[in-house]
Amino acid sequence: MLPLLAFLYIGGKALLLLMLVISAIGIAEFYNAFENIDVHASWPVGYIALVILYGLIYVSYFVQDSPQLYYQYIGFWFFLTFVAAMLIVLFSEEHNPLDGLITVFGVFYVGFFLAHIVFMDQFPERRDLVWMCLFTALVTDIFAYFGGYLFGKHKLAPI
Repeated sequence: MLPLLAFLYIGGKALLLLMLVISAIGIAEFYNAFENIDVHASWPVGYIALVILYGLIYVSYFVQDSPQLYYQYIGFWFFLTFVAAMLIVLFSEEHNPLDGLITVFGVFYVGFFLAHIVFMDQFPERRDLVWMCLFTALVTDIFAYFGGYLFGKHKLAPI
Protein backbone atom coordinates (compact mmCIF):
# COMPACT_ATOMS: atom_id res chain seq x y z
CA MET A 1 0.00 0.00 0.00
CA LEU A 2 2.85 2.42 0.77
CA PRO A 3 4.41 2.17 -2.72
CA LEU A 4 1.00 2.98 -4.24
CA LEU A 5 0.69 6.03 -2.00
CA ALA A 6 4.22 7.10 -2.93
CA PHE A 7 3.39 6.91 -6.65
CA LEU A 8 0.19 8.87 -6.06
CA TYR A 9 2.12 11.53 -4.18
CA ILE A 10 4.86 11.77 -6.83
CA GLY A 11 2.37 11.78 -9.70
CA GLY A 12 3.40 12.55 -13.26
CA LYS A 13 5.24 9.94 -15.32
CA ALA A 14 5.67 7.62 -12.34
CA LEU A 15 1.91 7.51 -11.84
CA LEU A 16 1.39 6.93 -15.57
CA LEU A 17 3.75 3.95 -15.47
CA LEU A 18 2.07 2.56 -12.36
CA MET A 19 -1.40 2.86 -13.93
CA LEU A 20 -0.12 1.08 -17.04
CA VAL A 21 1.17 -1.82 -14.93
CA ILE A 22 -2.03 -1.97 -12.85
CA SER A 23 -4.13 -1.83 -16.03
CA ALA A 24 -2.15 -4.71 -17.55
CA ILE A 25 -2.63 -6.80 -14.41
CA GLY A 26 -6.31 -5.84 -14.28
CA ILE A 27 -6.92 -6.81 -17.89
CA ALA A 28 -5.22 -10.16 -17.29
CA GLU A 29 -7.50 -10.80 -14.30
CA PHE A 30 -10.54 -9.67 -16.29
CA TYR A 31 -9.74 -11.94 -19.23
CA ASN A 32 -8.92 -14.88 -16.93
CA ALA A 33 -12.30 -14.51 -15.23
CA PHE A 34 -14.00 -14.86 -18.61
CA GLU A 35 -11.82 -17.83 -19.55
CA ASN A 36 -13.55 -19.69 -16.72
CA ILE A 37 -16.88 -19.41 -18.55
CA ASP A 38 -15.36 -20.30 -21.93
CA VAL A 39 -15.11 -16.77 -23.34
CA HIS A 40 -11.68 -16.26 -24.90
CA ALA A 41 -10.73 -12.60 -25.27
CA SER A 42 -7.94 -11.63 -27.64
CA TRP A 43 -5.07 -10.88 -25.26
CA PRO A 44 -2.74 -9.36 -27.91
CA VAL A 45 -5.40 -6.89 -29.07
CA GLY A 46 -6.14 -5.92 -25.47
CA TYR A 47 -2.52 -5.32 -24.55
CA ILE A 48 -1.65 -3.49 -27.77
CA ALA A 49 -4.68 -1.22 -27.30
CA LEU A 50 -3.63 -0.60 -23.71
CA VAL A 51 -0.08 0.37 -24.70
CA ILE A 52 -1.38 2.67 -27.44
CA LEU A 53 -3.78 4.31 -24.97
CA TYR A 54 -1.07 5.02 -22.42
CA GLY A 55 1.29 6.11 -25.22
CA LEU A 56 -1.33 8.60 -26.36
CA ILE A 57 -1.65 9.89 -22.81
CA TYR A 58 2.14 10.16 -22.50
CA VAL A 59 2.50 12.12 -25.74
CA SER A 60 -0.50 14.34 -24.99
CA TYR A 61 0.43 15.32 -21.46
CA PHE A 62 4.18 14.89 -21.12
CA VAL A 63 5.65 15.47 -24.61
CA GLN A 64 3.29 17.91 -26.31
CA ASP A 65 1.64 19.27 -23.13
CA SER A 66 -1.61 19.44 -25.05
CA PRO A 67 -4.67 17.67 -23.62
CA GLN A 68 -6.49 18.60 -26.83
CA LEU A 69 -4.32 16.09 -28.68
CA TYR A 70 -5.72 13.32 -26.47
CA TYR A 71 -9.29 14.45 -27.05
CA GLN A 72 -8.74 14.51 -30.80
CA TYR A 73 -7.45 10.93 -31.00
CA ILE A 74 -9.24 9.00 -28.26
CA GLY A 75 -12.29 8.29 -30.42
CA PHE A 76 -10.04 7.02 -33.18
CA TRP A 77 -8.22 4.80 -30.64
CA PHE A 78 -11.50 3.30 -29.45
CA PHE A 79 -12.64 2.73 -33.04
CA LEU A 80 -9.36 0.98 -33.94
CA THR A 81 -9.55 -1.19 -30.83
CA PHE A 82 -13.08 -2.27 -31.75
CA VAL A 83 -12.15 -2.94 -35.38
CA ALA A 84 -9.06 -4.95 -34.39
CA ALA A 85 -11.09 -7.11 -32.01
CA MET A 86 -13.78 -7.71 -34.61
CA LEU A 87 -11.18 -8.55 -37.30
CA ILE A 88 -9.76 -11.20 -34.98
CA VAL A 89 -13.26 -12.62 -34.66
CA LEU A 90 -13.87 -12.44 -38.40
CA PHE A 91 -10.66 -14.16 -39.47
CA SER A 92 -10.22 -16.63 -36.62
CA GLU A 93 -12.22 -19.79 -36.24
CA GLU A 94 -11.48 -20.07 -32.53
CA HIS A 95 -13.06 -16.72 -31.60
CA ASN A 96 -16.72 -15.71 -31.65
CA PRO A 97 -18.32 -12.22 -31.45
CA LEU A 98 -18.63 -12.41 -27.66
CA ASP A 99 -14.85 -12.88 -27.43
CA GLY A 100 -14.33 -9.67 -29.41
CA LEU A 101 -16.78 -7.72 -27.28
CA ILE A 102 -15.15 -8.90 -24.07
CA THR A 103 -11.77 -7.88 -25.50
CA VAL A 104 -12.98 -4.33 -26.15
CA PHE A 105 -14.93 -4.14 -22.90
CA GLY A 106 -11.90 -5.24 -20.87
CA VAL A 107 -9.69 -2.56 -22.40
CA PHE A 108 -12.34 0.08 -21.89
CA TYR A 109 -13.51 -0.95 -18.43
CA VAL A 110 -10.09 -1.57 -16.91
CA GLY A 111 -7.55 0.43 -18.91
CA PHE A 112 -9.55 3.46 -20.01
CA PHE A 113 -11.07 4.14 -16.61
CA LEU A 114 -7.79 3.67 -14.73
CA ALA A 115 -6.16 6.10 -17.15
CA HIS A 116 -8.40 8.82 -15.77
CA ILE A 117 -6.42 8.78 -12.54
CA VAL A 118 -3.52 10.16 -14.59
CA PHE A 119 -5.83 12.83 -16.04
CA MET A 120 -6.98 13.97 -12.62
CA ASP A 121 -3.36 14.15 -11.51
CA GLN A 122 -2.46 16.54 -14.34
CA PHE A 123 -4.66 19.34 -13.00
CA PRO A 124 -3.48 20.74 -9.64
CA GLU A 125 -7.00 21.78 -8.66
CA ARG A 126 -8.19 18.19 -9.16
CA ARG A 127 -5.39 16.25 -7.44
CA ASP A 128 -7.64 15.82 -4.42
CA LEU A 129 -9.97 13.74 -6.60
CA VAL A 130 -7.28 11.07 -6.97
CA TRP A 131 -7.13 10.66 -3.20
CA MET A 132 -10.92 10.77 -2.95
CA CYS A 133 -11.25 7.96 -5.53
CA LEU A 134 -8.74 5.82 -3.67
CA PHE A 135 -10.38 6.50 -0.31
CA THR A 136 -13.88 5.82 -1.68
CA ALA A 137 -12.82 2.50 -3.21
CA LEU A 138 -11.11 1.48 0.02
CA VAL A 139 -14.08 2.37 2.22
CA THR A 140 -16.69 0.73 -0.03
CA ASP A 141 -14.62 -2.46 -0.23
CA ILE A 142 -14.23 -2.59 3.53
CA PHE A 143 -17.93 -2.05 4.19
CA ALA A 144 -18.93 -4.54 1.48
CA TYR A 145 -16.74 -7.15 3.14
CA PHE A 146 -18.15 -6.54 6.61
CA GLY A 147 -21.70 -6.28 5.27
CA GLY A 148 -21.35 -9.64 3.58
CA TYR A 149 -19.72 -11.13 6.65
CA LEU A 150 -22.40 -9.91 9.03
CA PHE A 151 -25.54 -10.15 6.91
CA GLY A 152 -24.74 -12.57 4.09
CA LYS A 153 -26.19 -16.05 4.20
CA HIS A 154 -25.19 -17.49 0.83
CA LYS A 155 -21.91 -17.27 -1.01
CA LEU A 156 -22.10 -15.52 -4.38
CA ALA A 157 -19.46 -17.77 -5.92
CA PRO A 158 -18.85 -21.40 -4.94
CA ILE A 159 -15.09 -21.16 -4.45
